Amino acid sequence: MLRIILVLIIIAVLAYGTYSLIKYRQAMLDSQNLEKQARIIPSMLGDMAAHTIMIPGEEGEQIYIRELHNTYLVTNGYAAVEVADYTWYESYEDYLEETMQVTLTPFLKKTSGKQEPLEPVTYTIDIPLSPLDILAPIQLRDTVYTSLYNVELRVRENSRLTINGEDYSDLVNANNGNVVFNAQLKPIGDNTFTITVRSQYCRSNTKVITINRPEQEIPVDLATDISSVSTYDYMTIRASTIPGAYISVQSPHSDLNITNIDRDGSFSFIALFDKIGDNIISFSASKPGLESTIINYKVYYVPNIDIYSRKAWAMDDAHYAQLISTINQRAKNSQIYVCIGRIEEFIAHEPQIAIMNCGTEEKPIKILLENKTKKIWEAGKSYRVYADVTGLYKDIPRLIARYSYTD
Repeated sequence: MLRIILVLIIIAVLAYGTYSLIKYRQAMLDSQNLEKQARIIPSMLGDMAAHTIMIPGEEGEQIYIRELHNTYLVTNGYAAVEVADYTWYESYEDYLEETMQVTLTPFLKKTSGKQEPLEPVTYTIDIPLSPLDILAPIQLRDTVYTSLYNVELRVRENSRLTINGEDYSDLVNANNGNVVFNAQLKPIGDNTFTITVRSQYCRSNTKVITINRPEQEIPVDLATDISSVSTYDYMTIRASTIPGAYISVQSPHSDLNITNIDRDGSFSFIALFDKIGDNIISFSASKPGLESTIINYKVYYVPNIDIYSRKAWAMDDAHYAQLISTINQRAKNSQIYVCIGRIEEFIAHEPQIAIMNCGTEEKPIKILLENKTKKIWEAGKSYRVYADVTGLYKDIPRLIARYSYTD
């Protein structure tokens, strides 16, 4: 019996040893295979995305890459092949997807002059979207009562730009990538504009905006030179309609002039803005037997910085405590503050809405700012911001930034 047990033990030990040897040899083979595999490392070439492919080989060997038409020398065990991602698609004119699978085909150059094929290297690259910011209309849609509308865009310089299939690339570099397109509007309701931009080393980006110019039984046309922004708290409004129409202005105004209304339908008045930010100019034209036309025209009013900053209070401990306790009154009066601090985080990006700390880490003074300035903020950077109060966000003051500067 003892002999049988001993034999079984010996068999078990031999079996385990054989199994361990097989596993060891397999691990060695896997390790050797791994050493023979190319390493793919994301990298940067200048300021462009790239990949560095490390192809293993013997010191001094030469490896030819068919797709790149180039030869690379093996040093320190690898031939380093750096390829900018755009190399694979820069000549493509047709549709590009978000990613692309690409393959390098390497060959080992022999001293005899022959080339020995090596294992192909396949990896995936991301294709960035061409930058396209629609500055106006902000929400990709607007309603207007004029025959012209200034569509404002921001694209990368040297981009190819088309609007409704027509090439407007000549406008791109005129103002550092800031483009103003005068859209012709028909009184048919929705006027749509398809905007497509293709920047170098990027895939096409397309956005569709809709400008609504309502159909009207009593047509009302605002003068084409009327702006949608103002640094003054008043603006002269000129318009025309059918002769003999009755004009009524519902929003704050003065000096309604209807002297020529019966002759040519023209009229004017001075709109008065009673708050900083968006103000709605509202008036109507009516005539017996026809449906009245109601016009609501939005104007963004902010005094210039010289006037605006004079009314600013410091966002410090004393004013902060007072602001919290009287937030409703301050919001009603659009009280202006100068806020100096660091952007800690973004709540939203379009438009930018951020938390700023105007105090210290030990004694923070936190506010929420909506960015309506011309500067793009970055998290972690400090700014001097002039803003007016609109209310509370959770338990901290919410303000709209009208001017901002790098502090």
